[in-house]
Amino acid sequence: MQLALISMPWAIFNRPSIQLGSLKGYLRQEPDQVDIQCCHPYLDVAAVIGLDSYRQISEAPWAAEALYCGLLFPEQQNQARKVFRKNIPKTVVPDYEGLQLKLKQQLRDWLAKQRFEQCILIGFSICFSQLPASLYAARLIKQRWPHIPIVFGGSTCTPALGKSLLSVFSEIDFVISGEGEQPLAELLLQINKKSIPLSSNILGRAQLPPQAEQAAAREITDLATLPLPDYTDYFAQMKQYNLDFIPVLPLEFSRGCWWNKC
Repeated sequence: MQLALISMPWAIFNRPSIQLGSLKGYLRQEPDQVDIQCCHPYLDVAAVIGLDSYRQISEAPWAAEALYCGLLFPEQQNQARKVFRKNIPKTVVPDYEGLQLKLKQQLRDWLAKQRFEQCILIGFSICFSQLPASLYAARLIKQRWPHIPIVFGGSTCTPALGKSLLSVFSEIDFVISGEGEQPLAELLLQINKKSIPLSSNILGRAQLPPQAEQAAAREITDLATLPLPDYTDYFAQMKQYNLDFIPVLPLEFSRGCWWNKC
């Protein structure tokens, strides 16, 4: 089985995706052999537009999302430009249209280099103002490889939003809401024609068998049992794009706010 996991802009460029690294580390210990490729196209974007421009944009979430919203919804281009300019002055990033053209060409060039045709599933991790970029990339992937199912997951994919994404964007086949390690492993097995109960936090379309039993949402009780994240792909791609910066390794040691308010 081959699985591609993707983290889009505007993830912080000088640190690897802890989401992808954690998923890869977990899936590598599963008994079923999975060839996992973690893709960080945000590194390619940083190389194309420059580290300083990328940093400025990624620190202004509304502006960052507006760039890909204009590509995703061309009819809303004028509104997207206004939002971008409201949050990023021309003295920082002077050429909105030129920057958007670079992003459009970068993604097409990046996809042309990928060998996703052998994948049984492609997953997107959604946080850090990544939703519009991920939706745009998913649309292009479906145009190129329509047979490959796409799953969205991450902190942005709450249950209500997950259902909305499935109902509005036909490019998305599954959404995992909540912790992703065990549900993603189950989804891979299900797609590989192994009938197993699926976690209730896996939302899907018709590809899920109607008779498939759903189990309770999976949650790893003891975080200390998780393997270390695997950042191998990030450092290989950092070298590939010839980026010159000192990376920072992310560390998380809890699930977040105990009261679920932060």
